[in-house]
Amino acid sequence: MTKKSTGPKLSIVKAVTSNQEKFSEITKNGFIRIGHTQIRVSQWKFEAKPTQCFNCQALAHKT
Repeated sequence: MTKKSTGPKLSIVKAVTSNQEKFSEITKNGFIRIGHTQIRVSQWKFEAKPTQCFNCQALAHKT
């Protein structure tokens, strides 16, 4: 997915569902389709958060 305002690809997108059956189906398939785009998905792992920039909000760096 791409951030519309600036153009770079988003490295992480969070989706939330309360339907356990649909959640199981999505994570088993490993992808979802949005329009003509296929996006890889995986279950969120509650581990240490990735480093996030306080300035631009991008991941993998602090400033």
